[in-house]
Amino acid sequence: EGEFEDLAALQARLEQDLAAALAGGRVEVVGDPESGRAIRIGDHPPIPCGGTHVADLGEIGPVRIEAVRRKGGRVRVSYSLAS
Repeated sequence: EGEFEDLAALQARLEQDLAAALAGGRVEVVGDPESGRAIRIGDHPPIPCGGTHVADLGEIGPVRIEAVRRKGGRVRVSYSLAS
């Protein structure tokens, strides 16, 4: 728990960090021991790849964090592409 106790604050931080990472090109594909592929956004830990690949980050546009919640002892983040 610790840094993930305040889920609303975490959601706000993720939105801010994601926007800055996308604008500054700080999203990278890294190896993941479980799935073999993961992405790292800014300074956040790597997360498993969702399977959608684009040639350039400019193709996806703004991303909106829909919800941050706990499930099964993990923090889950739901997101969508903003229109």
